Amino acid sequence: MIAWVLLAAGAMVLLLRYGDLGEVPTHFGASGEPDDWGPRWALLVLLALWVGLLAGTTLLARRPQWHSYPREVTDQNRAVLHLESSRMMSWTGVGLSTVFLGIVLGATSSASASPSQSTGLAISCAGLVLVLAAPVVGIVRMLRVG
Repeated sequence: MIAWVLLAAGAMVLLLRYGDLGEVPTHFGASGEPDDWGPRWALLVLLALWVGLLAGTTLLARRPQWHSYPREVTDQNRAVLHLESSRMMSWTGVGLSTVFLGIVLGATSSASASPSQSTGLAISCAGLVLVLAAPVVGIVRMLRVG
């Protein structure tokens, strides 16, 4: 649910600022400054990718029986493993949405004074940490299931 709220917020920002955009940054260097530019419709492609990835993680979160597990699934541990795996996919979706929200904020920041591109970059980095941490935490929690 959180991931879809973030998607809605990012889509609203994009659609509200879309008419004011010319070329948009498509790549940011290590300093956080844009170093490549592209057409504004590239953000619509990004939005479509965002929806697709979030739909995929949502589907996987709801179908834990499709997942691979780091330990044998038995009748005794099945419910807990499925719960932990579903949580892991849900938090991965939140991380992905945070990354994309940061990208949208950074790419559209030239159309208004706030938020800045560096804020967008910071949000994207926080999302990336969550995308990387969710599987690690999820796997560790599944390995600890008795």
